[in-house]
Amino acid sequence: MSRPPIQSVKLSPHLTLSECHPDLECRVNNWWLYDERAGMNLAMRAKSRDEAFVEVIEYWAERAARYENAYTSLNAQVQAFVGAVNPPDENDEDRDT
Repeated sequence: MSRPPIQSVKLSPHLTLSECHPDLECRVNNWWLYDERAGMNLAMRAKSRDEAFVEVIEYWAERAARYENAYTSLNAQVQAFVGAVNPPDENDEDRDT
């Protein structure tokens, strides 16, 4: 069983920053940032609070980029499908003006 953290700060209803005791693998105090919504640590064994926050920002930036790329790809496929099923009518252009 792990020891409780030296100090723990609730940053928001879902984020907790904890300073943890050293262990066999890491012989200095380290910082962990846990997200209850995601159910996972976003930063682990950071040497300082600032480093923990940087790890979290980098993680969410990479994740946002992955989702943005997936959305762009899926949206292009949907638009291609809609265009194939319902091709634009020549008369539709006249209706817009």
